[in-house]
Amino acid sequence: MSWLDERIQQAREREERSKSITNGAPDLYVSLWTEIVKIVEEAKRKRIPVFTNGTEIDRIVSFGAHDVYESRQPLRQIHLNLGKDKPSINVSGDISITFSVDLCPDNIVCLKEKDKQISTRDAAIRIMDQFLFPELYNPTT
Repeated sequence: MSWLDERIQQAREREERSKSITNGAPDLYVSLWTEIVKIVEEAKRKRIPVFTNGTEIDRIVSFGAHDVYESRQPLRQIHLNLGKDKPSINVSGDISITFSVDLCPDNIVCLKEKDKQISTRDAAIRIMDQFLFPELYNPTT
């Protein structure tokens, strides 16, 4: 095999990898949102004033009273979006986190935080822990 054949093969593999990641990102986004909704529902049962809203491409989690007259605390929000420039899932608003979407060693599309694989459940906990309990959040635990 010549160097040219090797490069052509590498280019094909890179394109296939990129396609897999791009095609798998929306499913990860839905999976992460599903895990966040589970946490929100549990929090509601425990009387934590948290609720979801938004659109398919801009998911929102809000924390605080629905009615601004009910509370002196401002409503806090986070937005969950798929990355536009690179394969990622971004959390913005009162907290900011970016999870990259990558192809893991088992050729499954997965989330990564700082180049380390993280499950959608653990990512959801990480987001909601930091959002609901910022004063208690410790990223090393």
